[in-house]
This record gives sequence, C-alpha cells and structure tokens, in this order.
Amino acid sequence: NGFVTSKIGFRSEESKKATETQPAAPKLTPKSTQTDCLQIDLIATGASSTLLNAVLNYTVTLTNRSDQLLRGIRLSGAMMQANSENARNGELESGELLHEIEELPAGGTISVKGDIRLPLNAIRPITIKAQALFIPLARFGSVYLDQHDVECRQVASFIIGREYEPRRPKMAPFRLDLGPKIFEPVGQRPLNT
Repeated sequence: NGFVTSKIGFRSEESKKATETQPAAPKLTPKSTQTDCLQIDLIATGASSTLLNAVLNYTVTLTNRSDQLLRGIRLSGAMMQANSENARNGELESGELLHEIEELPAGGTISVKGDIRLPLNAIRPITIKAQALFIPLARFGSVYLDQHDVECRQVASFIIGREYEPRRPKMAPFRLDLGPKIFEPVGQRPLNT
C-alpha cells in the first residue's frame, strides 16, 4: 500500500505482559571488605585432651569500635597446630560457626562462651625425644553487616599454651603423650601477623 508503519511509542500486548511479570532486580549487596570495626578478644578458660579430641574452652568478647550499629554478626572459629604456614594464613577458610549475634550497637560489648574441639588424629604434634607437643592456634573470624549493608570480615588469631608461674612472655606447649589430661593454668597470646 506504499505506507511504512512504525510501532515506536506503542507496546504490544505481549511486551506489556513480559514487562509486568518480570520481578524487580534483586538488591545487590556490596562486596565484603576487611575492616577493624569489631575487636575480637579471647580468654582461654580451659584446655584438655581426651581420648579423641583436644578441647579449648573460651570466652570471646566482641567490642564494636565503630560509631555505627553492626548487624548479623556470625562468629566462626577453628583450632589447629601452630606452625609458620598457619600463622601466616590469616584467613578463616574452614571455621565452624560458633555464635550468631543479631546486633551490636556502637561502643557495645558482648561476651560469648563455648569450646572448640580438634580431633587428636588431625594434630601433627612436634616430637622432641619421647614428647608429643601440641601448640594450639585458635583463629576466630567474624562476618557482619555495617549500616550501609556492606559485608565486613575480621579475623583474630591466638596462640594457646600452659602458663608458667610466675607468668612469662612465652607459654609451655601441651603434652599429648601423657594421655587424657586437663592443662592448667592455660593462657593465650594474640598472634600479630
């Protein structure tokens, strides 16, 4: 017929249905960042070896050092034999979820208690003469959301050992060759990597 028709500015019934049934795009959460808003402190309250496990009893105190509310805090932890590779690797790759805290206000502090178990067959002790020595490295990691819904991560590591009396800068390792035992007094030192 010689006329060119255009549908610019018009929507067909099919395109109307397609746009109406599409769900809204999901809200994207910004990528996680490494921060120091949350201070992680550890007090080793006990340590023992059983027939199956090495056990660390702990109290972890979380302090919000920022000026904002932190939400959805997940605290994970792991224990391993301290060595140079584990000391350098500051990531919490395979920690067990230990505690969940809904929120922590600016300047707020909360303490949580629990224990971490490590199977004895997973420990490669340091052998000196007939002694099997275990130097635990406890690593705690937190993941939380800041006020802008940015996921933040933090990790803190501690060397655990038997305290000397009087206290010295270094601690004694735990002896695993003596069978099941409660180690006293127990202490901790932050590991600065």
